[in-house]
Amino acid sequence: MLEPSSNPSASSRRERTWEFRLLFVVSFVTFLAAGIVARALPGQWRPHPPGPQSDKSIFGEAKAAASIFVPFAFMG
Repeated sequence: MLEPSSNPSASSRRERTWEFRLLFVVSFVTFLAAGIVARALPGQWRPHPPGPQSDKSIFGEAKAAASIFVPFAFMG
């Protein structure tokens, strides 16, 4: 039986998982900062109109944006 560390596909998968998580955390923090700035702006200066996403918390908006953005980095 092969050990997990000697299996090249398992090693590659662990590396890709680590890259995904790192990119998710970095993008989450970036979108969180953008969300904080957007919420601090007056209503007429906000970058997006109010809608269903404005009902989410700042953390929920950042998580949703990161969840949409990050998978595109791994396509292709």
